[in-house]
Amino acid sequence: MKKTIKFILILSFLFNSNLFGSFIKAEEHVERQNEYSHKKLLNQIPSRKGTVGVILVYKKDDRLYALLGKENNEGNSEKSGRYSDFGGSVSHDGTTFLENMLRELEEESIQTYKISQEDLLKNAFVFHTEKKDRDIFYAVYLINNSQYMPASILNHKRSSLGDKISQEYKEKEEFLWIDINLLLPAVKKHPQRETFAVKDIEGQTHLIKLRKYFIDDCLLQSVFENIIISYTH
Repeated sequence: MKKTIKFILILSFLFNSNLFGSFIKAEEHVERQNEYSHKKLLNQIPSRKGTVGVILVYKKDDRLYALLGKENNEGNSEKSGRYSDFGGSVSHDGTTFLENMLRELEEESIQTYKISQEDLLKNAFVFHTEKKDRDIFYAVYLINNSQYMPASILNHKRSSLGDKISQEYKEKEEFLWIDINLLLPAVKKHPQRETFAVKDIEGQTHLIKLRKYFIDDCLLQSVFENIIISYTH
């Protein structure tokens, strides 16, 4: 009797494992299809309001770090002094979502990161959120060792340029590589909070404020968390 029960339990486990595996494969297939369609949408010219953003990530010692930029403190804007991705509102000048995305990345990284359209479409994870008033596109791009630049060098580059650059290149005044694997659970646990203690790539702790739109449109999206998990493993 015990052997029969044990045999039935083993069969049940194998059956459920197969079902679970099939379910996971189906989910991955749907995600790949969605990502492909989102990349196609990137080549469209915006017909209404839109937001685009790029998250640069770097893997070190099995930890994943995201490069964030601190918005310029000039003026009294709600974004002043807050950290976010590289991105912004799309321009309605006949350029595509993709062109806007790469322009924002180049400008806000003070021309440090110039990614071609072909490279981004081939290698980045892209997700899309459609809201009542706007379309939101994010691309998560894993950089390699040759592309990695420490925050200290980026910050020195930014400060040394001073007023020698045009206004669009002054949006970010400071850069920080933060442990995204630690930040995501904290944001998920406290979604209404905007100030978080984060660790940088050197293990130092910083208290930073995040832009609210960055939290809502990116960090709290389950697809973004899944992308980070896939990169980590």
